[in-house]
Amino acid sequence: MAGLMLNFNNPFNKIIKMKKYFLLVIITIVTSFSLFAQSDPVKVQLDHIFQYINKTQIPTGYLDEYGAQFVDKKPYNGILSDSNIIRELTIFKLIYNDLSTAKINSAALSLPTIDALNSQLEALPASVSTPLIIHLSHYDSLREDGIQQNLFTYSNNQIFDRAGRTQSPYITKLLFAACPTLPYGKGNTISLTYNPALFYSNWNKQVSSVSINFLDGAGYVLLPAHGTLSKIYTDSSGFKKFAIKLVCTDGSIYYCYSGQYVDVPVTGSFANRYEIIEEIDLANPLFTKELAGQYSKGKVYVRYSKKRLGTPLENSIVKPLIVVEGYDIHDAAPSLQKENYNINKLIEEWDQLQGYDFNGVLDDEAGYDLIFVDYYTMDAIQDNAKMLEAVIDEINLRKVNNGLGVREQNVVMGISMGGLVSRYCLAKMTKNRGSASTDTRLLLTMDSPHQGANIPLGFQHFIYDFGEVSVGSVKFKKVSDQLKQFYELQMKPATAQQLIARVTDANGTIVYNTFLQNGNDYRNTITFSGSDPIPSYSFKAVSQGSACAQWVMQPGTNLVDVVDNKMAALNIIL
Repeated sequence: MAGLMLNFNNPFNKIIKMKKYFLLVIITIVTSFSLFAQSDPVKVQLDHIFQYINKTQIPTGYLDEYGAQFVDKKPYNGILSDSNIIRELTIFKLIYNDLSTAKINSAALSLPTIDALNSQLEALPASVSTPLIIHLSHYDSLREDGIQQNLFTYSNNQIFDRAGRTQSPYITKLLFAACPTLPYGKGNTISLTYNPALFYSNWNKQVSSVSINFLDGAGYVLLPAHGTLSKIYTDSSGFKKFAIKLVCTDGSIYYCYSGQYVDVPVTGSFANRYEIIEEIDLANPLFTKELAGQYSKGKVYVRYSKKRLGTPLENSIVKPLIVVEGYDIHDAAPSLQKENYNINKLIEEWDQLQGYDFNGVLDDEAGYDLIFVDYYTMDAIQDNAKMLEAVIDEINLRKVNNGLGVREQNVVMGISMGGLVSRYCLAKMTKNRGSASTDTRLLLTMDSPHQGANIPLGFQHFIYDFGEVSVGSVKFKKVSDQLKQFYELQMKPATAQQLIARVTDANGTIVYNTFLQNGNDYRNTITFSGSDPIPSYSFKAVSQGSACAQWVMQPGTNLVDVVDNKMAALNIIL
């Protein structure tokens, strides 16, 4: 943990070390005992350390060493540097929480609580543009030479003011942090807006202007209050950095870097795979089979094979390969997965296979039309299957005979969770509507958890318990968007239907999966008896795991040990 390599002959460095070591202790043992879920021992220790100093002599009323220190605040001093970058909202919240918990003088100007900040963010209306959130404050830090300069005395893990000192023992510093409230742009575009309500400060500073430099040579461009500023990227996908400039009414100027992830349409050799003809948005009533509220919303990408270019069939679906995406958490948890998995990612991955031209075999040689089903939500498998059924019906409706007068049957490939969705969908169509309804000859599933998926319970429990840790009277889950989204994912229907066992709260409550077991809807649907219609398709399951369902490791296998000196081990087990 940063900051541990200090000069421990200095008592103030000892205080910093004690704080950070104590945090490490909490993180280490909380998974086993949950001792600190309802208390804040860090705050108790800090109150003891600073009990006797005169708080009114701290110029800003905020003392760095008194607050939580999850993030080193020194780089965020309003001056541009490589380390002065806020890459995501969680870092912003950690910095904000660090400073808000550093308030040591009750008379100082208060910052809104982290709960109030979260509530304000949650209340923001949906918008094409992403609001910026901005924090400008000042705070004080203990002089490292305070003891040597006779500014303090130190005894029994406490510091005391030195009577008659002739200079301040505190150094006043400033903090400037700003970033978008979402980690990703809209496709290949970053579009920002400035909302004055999202400006936070413990200082009597007023904003004059906000400007953005997209680092494209155009310099800083004014972003008016409630206005919008956009940048379109065409080079590559990924994190795009930009600089933020804040000018206050007193003429002071502050800078920091931030950025967003963008998804740029692919270029190069794999971009020319297939013909990009059509994208069908299931959020709109474009499908002839759609009924309001019948199934999950999503998008279907259609890419026609290049093999038929120049023929009468070049704009027709002739030989469909329907690919159903897997457990894509981008829309539900953008802080955990920055980019959406779409057809471009699929084609790019296939094109990068070593020693085998997978796309070429599918397109140039076999002439498959590629159809990709991209879900927007983490709905139940049954609901996702309803959408897939509508997709298959629409493909079958649009499909035409090949040049030899033969009607090609579909191939359906489900990736991960998409394999469960595909298997359920085709089986239900067969049982309810007859074998011919699917017009499918082959079902492939890739790495699909047909018997359930496994995330170690020890890891799940650790994440929950860590979120309950209080530092500065604020639980860690309040400042971590990743933790919050992890909790929300645990409760999504698709998660509950796949995980063999999942932890649902910090008390270690375990819920076991019955969805995939015999006697339930899923298993009953995919199991064919002698009286059921015979499926028109064969079923092949492909996995990167071990063959013939051989165990890689037994349940209860110890995966990780973290031991800090004499502290209890943190065990993560399967």
